[in-house]
Amino acid sequence: MKQLRMMIGHNDEGQGMIEYALLVALVALLAMAIVAIMGTLMGDALAMIAEVLGSHCQPGLQMVYADQQFAPGDFESGGISLTRPASGRISQRAWACHRAIDVAAPIGGPIYAAAAGEVIRAGFTEYPGYGRLIVIRHANGYQSLYGHLSASYVHAGEYVARGEMIGRMGSTGRSTGPHLHFEIAKDNWLLDPLRALP
Repeated sequence: MKQLRMMIGHNDEGQGMIEYALLVALVALLAMAIVAIMGTLMGDALAMIAEVLGSHCQPGLQMVYADQQFAPGDFESGGISLTRPASGRISQRAWACHRAIDVAAPIGGPIYAAAAGEVIRAGFTEYPGYGRLIVIRHANGYQSLYGHLSASYVHAGEYVARGEMIGRMGSTGRSTGPHLHFEIAKDNWLLDPLRALP
């Protein structure tokens, strides 16, 4: 009987140790998740600050096209049929000094033409902040810009189809990490890409 009591007591002690180890592991995982989320938020905030300090609130399409004007624009339905240019996490949305979206994803991921059109710029240009970029002129006065690419598979003068792979995700130019900088404009209006994309 005494031996049985000792065995039961030993089992309770072992069970307590296992529960304690599981609790410690759970707390560690929770702490790691919080640190990862905070790191992402801090990275986004630093990227936003860098954008303001580095670009002086100049949107890329204004720099690339002399006739572009910085103004808040709304997507006009029925203009063109758009598709998302890349898969990944939206790491920065459009705001006053960043009239574009940034899509974060690993280097080398595919970049697609958001709509059919004519490539009017491809590669490194006189605007080094964007690194390797592609600019496409679409129907009805639309244009799109794809920046920080690691590779470009199209050339100026070439026509591309909607959803055609045109390049690869990168971090060229003034970049805080691998992402696609995507801008879209209609005539003289820069649009919020998230309002224009499906």
